[in-house]
Amino acid sequence: MLQLPNLPHESVPVGKSAEDNPVTRTFGQKPEFAFKAKTHVELCELLKLVDFARAVKLSGSGFILYTNWGAKLERALIQFLLDLHSNEHGYTEVSPPFMVAPQCLVGVGQFPKFKDQYYGVAEGDKTEELGKLYLIPTAETPVANIHREEILKEAQLPVRYCAYTPCFRGEAGAAGVGTRGMIRVHQFDKVELIKSSRRKTVTTSTRKWWSTPNACCNCSACIIVWYYSAPAIWVSAARKRTTSKCGHPGRGVTWKCRAYPIARISRHAE
Repeated sequence: MLQLPNLPHESVPVGKSAEDNPVTRTFGQKPEFAFKAKTHVELCELLKLVDFARAVKLSGSGFILYTNWGAKLERALIQFLLDLHSNEHGYTEVSPPFMVAPQCLVGVGQFPKFKDQYYGVAEGDKTEELGKLYLIPTAETPVANIHREEILKEAQLPVRYCAYTPCFRGEAGAAGVGTRGMIRVHQFDKVELIKSSRRKTVTTSTRKWWSTPNACCNCSACIIVWYYSAPAIWVSAARKRTTSKCGHPGRGVTWKCRAYPIARISRHAE
């Protein structure tokens, strides 16, 4: 049973590839430049936001060394999003463990399918300990398991959590020009939103959820500077429904973002 993918929603169209995915919602306008836009790698190196070469020296390929304003921006965005969602959108902030038991990965459908993508943890050189704990691939893993094996009363719903964690992923097969820089790295930071609600309110809750990330870009306290080509600082994007009725193993209906404009938040508006 664990090998079976989630069933897609009846509204998901049949398709053979990502090209068959219809765009169902967009936010903002794709910027047009009168010059050739720099890649996020070029921008980060020019502004000294990230030191890619020394990150390789420290940990090998697929890791990031944020420097100066790059490190400050990463920290500021995490703080901004946690404060926004916990203070204005009704989410309870939690700070979960960064290592979890395998039951948590099974509980959110990441095991057994992606077991070869995640990092097992051992104390020292005790290889017999491998498999007891894993570095989390996303905050979803511990947070969605907070109420595992519990029965919540309907009056307790919805339950909303937001959490920041670093995320650790093997990303097998990610090497190549298409993944150069900050795309598909082994470690990255993310603020996660988890909401548990009654089944009959899922559609309404999902539509309401769409407005939550959009609010990040409408925040009047910030100046948003758009770049076309994007580091892993996710603030806005066009949303696209994935197609799962193509016969390939999948995790069901999800919502994903195109790598369009990514926002860099600068000083407060004067």
